[in-house]
Amino acid sequence: MFFISKQTLDKENLERELIYPILGVDNLYKYYLSKPLEYCIYPYYIKNGKTELYPLNILKGKFPNIYQYFIKNQSILKKRSQGRKDYTESENWYQLNRPREKWIYDSVKIIAPGTINISKFALDTDKNLFRNARLYSFILNEIDINYYKILLAI
Repeated sequence: MFFISKQTLDKENLERELIYPILGVDNLYKYYLSKPLEYCIYPYYIKNGKTELYPLNILKGKFPNIYQYFIKNQSILKKRSQGRKDYTESENWYQLNRPREKWIYDSVKIIAPGTINISKFALDTDKNLFRNARLYSFILNEIDINYYKILLAI
């Protein structure tokens, strides 16, 4: 329900502000990332430097199509596993299991796989999410994109 195709994104007219492309290891090549085929609804924002889940009432007012999509899929979302239990009793039944910090996704970063036989590093300037824990990101203190490009060339 959180990972959606471009077709679903367009059909449901979901608000793009909360939509991120999703990367997996299969999208990573030496020096570049292939175009993701899936997207993620990421219902989070940054408040005082922390990633916070949008409350449902805010989603309903500010992102009505995403809100309706969640409501339409509520029973499926509540049955998801969160370890030893599901989200049936949770008021945050629409949250991601492991959302990570939003600022990481919003940053320019170098992406690398966790296990490799050959060097494969790529530059992410498109605010991609990671589909699994086998991808790592490196974020420089320096904002200049040329520093990232220089590191990739080494």
